[in-house]
Amino acid sequence: MGRHSGRLVLGAALASIVAVGAHGGTTEAEEVHRLAFDFPLAPGMQVIPISKFDERGGSRRLLQVTLLLDAAVSADVTAENDAPDPAPEFALSLSGFVTSAFGSVETVTGVSETFETDGVAGSDGVTGSGPDFWDFGTVIAIVVDMDTTLTALDGFIGTGLLDAEVFASGGFVITSATDSTLTFNDFRAAGTVSVIYRHEVLFTEGGCCFDDGSCTYVFETECLAAGGSFQGELVECVSAACPQPGACCFPDGTCDEGFASTCGNEGGVYQGAGTTCVGDPCPPPVGACCLGDGTCQETTIEECETLAGTYAGNQVLCGDADCPPAGACCFSDGVCTFMLVDLCESGGGVFRGDGIECDQIECPALGACCHSDGSCSFMFQEDCLDIGGVYQGENVACESLSCPVVGACCFSGGCLQISRSECDASGGKYLGDLTVCTECTPIVCNGLGACCFPGGTCSLACESVCEFEGGVYYGNGTECSPSPCTERGACCLPDGSCVENEPEECDMLGGIHNGGGVNCHDANCPAHSGACCLVDGTCTISAATDCLAAGGGFQGEGTTCDTGTCEPATGACCLGDRFCLDGTEADCVLAGGTFLGLDTSCLTESCAPPCLFDLDGDGEVGFTDLLSVLGLWGPCPATGPCIADIDGDGMVGFFDLLSVLSAWGACP
Repeated sequence: MGRHSGRLVLGAALASIVAVGAHGGTTEAEEVHRLAFDFPLAPGMQVIPISKFDERGGSRRLLQVTLLLDAAVSADVTAENDAPDPAPEFALSLSGFVTSAFGSVETVTGVSETFETDGVAGSDGVTGSGPDFWDFGTVIAIVVDMDTTLTALDGFIGTGLLDAEVFASGGFVITSATDSTLTFNDFRAAGTVSVIYRHEVLFTEGGCCFDDGSCTYVFETECLAAGGSFQGELVECVSAACPQPGACCFPDGTCDEGFASTCGNEGGVYQGAGTTCVGDPCPPPVGACCLGDGTCQETTIEECETLAGTYAGNQVLCGDADCPPAGACCFSDGVCTFMLVDLCESGGGVFRGDGIECDQIECPALGACCHSDGSCSFMFQEDCLDIGGVYQGENVACESLSCPVVGACCFSGGCLQISRSECDASGGKYLGDLTVCTECTPIVCNGLGACCFPGGTCSLACESVCEFEGGVYYGNGTECSPSPCTERGACCLPDGSCVENEPEECDMLGGIHNGGGVNCHDANCPAHSGACCLVDGTCTISAATDCLAAGGGFQGEGTTCDTGTCEPATGACCLGDRFCLDGTEADCVLAGGTFLGLDTSCLTESCAPPCLFDLDGDGEVGFTDLLSVLGLWGPCPATGPCIADIDGDGMVGFFDLLSVLSAWGACP
């Protein structure tokens, strides 16, 4: 017959702890693990996993391990005498052995049993019956053995499993017969193997409360490791004051009853042990409420409706709400109100832009606007000019004036829609009331003002006409009486630009004044200077000689920094002793690097020291450098240098060691 083996974890395992007495002020106990086995023979074996001895956070100490084997070897056996002679001492002999092992403890027990009969007759030639046949039934051999150890106990300690192995082998022999037939079935070994851990109890268990209200009876170290609250040694769970369930309120206003830990993990607010959801204890949900003034408040939906706001939804924060834009809104009386764009426009206001505050702008009042047909409307100045009207001033009522009828007025350079008197005063040719500019090119005009010419003469004109005729325009609404004309004229500045100002102001700016009434269009300002690109990428206006003396690049006379394309000069920048980046000197210094000079490049420059792995600086990579790495092995200190950290990963380790070994020898 073949050898049989098997391995399984049995549900019939029994583990118990029994106090065995006190010695010298400490308590000793036994932890017994008893597991059953059953396997066919012969031979055969079974592997039985048994829990190791758990010290339970140091609360107990193992003293002795005992292995106890209680086994029975059995089979159903029949035998028949095949010899012609009777066998008065016909008997069955069972012999073999059973072993058990658990770590360093083991047993080896021999099996030898004889099962006698009353004798049998000689063979009758009939198989399986008759006086020559004997049914032994179930024969059993009992094996009991044990082994114990007080030493080398570390292998039995831990939280995992350790295998116990039971092995058995045996066979049957018929005695007192020269020839026989032996039949056996269900030949097997069965029983129990017990492991007894005798140990010393250093401290005892007690109730451990958890946030969910549950309680377990464990050691204090186990309780704390699991996040529980230890209630004291020998304190039973029935006496422990563990927290109990209560109402949990969620942001959407719903309520659920549970434990404090569960409530917090799900985003709720625990209302206390013993509280319930009866009576709606949770406050109503809140969300973003967009108000008419553009602000946002987090309120309930009922509060938002009371404030005439727009509710964005439960649990929506104001920072996430898509509230409509709000800004300054100007009304006809010049009053400004910060409000939504829709409310502003529906109320007849002018919206000045999203996020624009009223203190950032001035709201003009309405005024009279004269139209080309002589009619008048009360509106904003910008609206008046947009439709080609002539604005008469803020708060000027239409009833207080008479708007003249306008027509086409032709000048030498274009045409304007103005009144006859204004056309005559400007020296133009009036084509008639309500006529349009068809005979000459229209000139866009947004109002009239004083226009001064060389020699101090003055006439009313719009800005475009004044400039066209070579005058200096003093602004919309200015008058020629009294005459504003002074020596204001073109001033050529050192950078080649031109402004219109008084001679004194021109002198202060270092410019050359071209005389009163001369505008910049007619002035011939020399362009002696231009844009100068400096090495740091900045731009200044200077003469060509000054630019070149400063090491800059002159962009040409009359050029400006607005149109220049100055690019900062760059060079190689070393960051530490390993990294190199091309950039400007300013950026390199800002990054804490070392600038190697203009027009240098990381392609040709090196930031590495001449011999990176020579830690002691003796000119070669050798034994002392190796000792430095080994002596500083591990994480680098939080402050101070870490010279042995060659690869810069914050730790002196294997790769730093390899770097030193790979560079062994004299430095290049």
